[in-house]
Amino acid sequence: MSIYTITKNSKPINLSLNKTYDVININNITGNLYINTVNSLITIGNLANQSLLTFDPTTQKIQLGSTIYDFTINTDKTVSYYIDTVNLNGTLGSTTNNNEHFVGTNNYSESLITSTNYSNVTSTNNIDTLKIMGFKVNAIDYHVNELTHTVSFTNDTGSITYLTDTISTNKQTIIANNAIGSISNGNDSDTVLWIKYQLISNECFKALNDGMTIYGNYGQESVEIVSGMHNETIDSNIEKIKLDNTYSSYNFSVSGQSLIVKDSSGVVVTYNTVNGGQYTLSFSDGSTHNLVNQTSSLYLDTLNLTHPTTFAPTTATSTIAYTVTQDNFSDSYITKSSIAFDIQKALLDIGKHISTLGTLDLAIHFENVANSKILAFFSGDGNDSVTTIPSNLQSYFNGANYATEFQLEQKTGLDYNGSIADMNITINLGQDQYLSTTGLATVGKYDLTTVLEHEILHGLGFDGFIGTTANLTDKTDFDTHVNATNPSAPIFNYAGSSIRLAPSSSGSGSAYYHVSNAADLMSESLDTNQIKHISAADLVILTGVGYTVTDHTMV
Repeated sequence: MSIYTITKNSKPINLSLNKTYDVININNITGNLYINTVNSLITIGNLANQSLLTFDPTTQKIQLGSTIYDFTINTDKTVSYYIDTVNLNGTLGSTTNNNEHFVGTNNYSESLITSTNYSNVTSTNNIDTLKIMGFKVNAIDYHVNELTHTVSFTNDTGSITYLTDTISTNKQTIIANNAIGSISNGNDSDTVLWIKYQLISNECFKALNDGMTIYGNYGQESVEIVSGMHNETIDSNIEKIKLDNTYSSYNFSVSGQSLIVKDSSGVVVTYNTVNGGQYTLSFSDGSTHNLVNQTSSLYLDTLNLTHPTTFAPTTATSTIAYTVTQDNFSDSYITKSSIAFDIQKALLDIGKHISTLGTLDLAIHFENVANSKILAFFSGDGNDSVTTIPSNLQSYFNGANYATEFQLEQKTGLDYNGSIADMNITINLGQDQYLSTTGLATVGKYDLTTVLEHEILHGLGFDGFIGTTANLTDKTDFDTHVNATNPSAPIFNYAGSSIRLAPSSSGSGSAYYHVSNAADLMSESLDTNQIKHISAADLVILTGVGYTVTDHTMV
């Protein structure tokens, strides 16, 4: 005789009937037993309050209490069965069969473990853990029915349903092959709260609760962060995230290889990236922003940022390829997003006039000097604003032996300083309340776009050694065109054009490398409520220092 005990831990699907007769202990079972035989499915009565079920393969009889059922044994001397209701009674776990209903108890920690292939399984919500074995969930695989207080999970193999209104304010853990979470239910609502979730390939997922870690797959996955959600972590295998507020309502910072996106209430999402990865952020205002991890550094590729603007749009296309990074900062008047907007506008204004080789790598830094009249300043890739030109290339720079980093790159197409920024611009936050970031002339404020465009032109080549203590043999391409015989009226000469420059009396940092015309973008001064654009004189100088001018049309 063989004795089988049916519990949550050991419930055989196929019983081997090789002895004279076999007995199943059914103390933990309630509900109907179904026997699959050779010719038919036999329904055996409710097992509640029964203790033993006997199989006799010789006479092919099944006995439950005083009731006897006939059955036909399989050729391999086995019989299969399932039971429609299992009372867990506080035991540790159970593996399901088809069409079963599971009833938990309130005084024990119980688990329900589903089979790989199952169908029509239901359970009460006082079962603490649901393990959906061999099953992946996605955004359309489960639904919450508030009218009947149920949460259902479905896939190609079948379904399982929690009857969540059995006990209100209870909580169950959900464990699937690709997700860990919980079901929280109450008198009025039921919610699936995911903690960790791996997307199905090419899935578009909507994050509806805080604190999720979301993993990608091998397709093109995307995640929407619903407005009001916080502390989400996005895996580097997810190519796109959408945030349900406007671009300007967020602040962006970088931590290692992760982009940190914050709103006024705190961290919204941490977007992890990998070297060489390319990602897309989109916003409710229709703007998009490409995020690129280049040699383990993150760049906000504002060439592809389409941001709503209030200034008159231009039909010209920028012919400057560039990347931009910003240091972290906190300020009451300006934000990272507003600075990104002004950088884009400045570079578009310059780029519609000239074309360049290489990629301009621009880094934005910040200082706070309240008593300084300086709004911003340019520097090169280190302490010096210019770099040495290799001797075999100096003939291409009119005999000069120094150039700005980007001058050297755009002339040769070679990135001599690698991942180091070609150009650094430092903005003085001590004057933040006097800076306008809207792109519009503002009474009492200086236009930040004009300030940035001015500093970028210095980085393109408005720089040199005239009036300094440098060796007289050191010169930039700009210097080779300057006639400073009369320091009070220096002239930049190129192709028959003569541009008057700022006199030596302007002092170090201003003399010679600014245009004397106060209305010019490259003059040494800027008034409040004033917007400047690149001028014809500026284009002559840019042509003289090696750039190709593609459009001479002035704004």
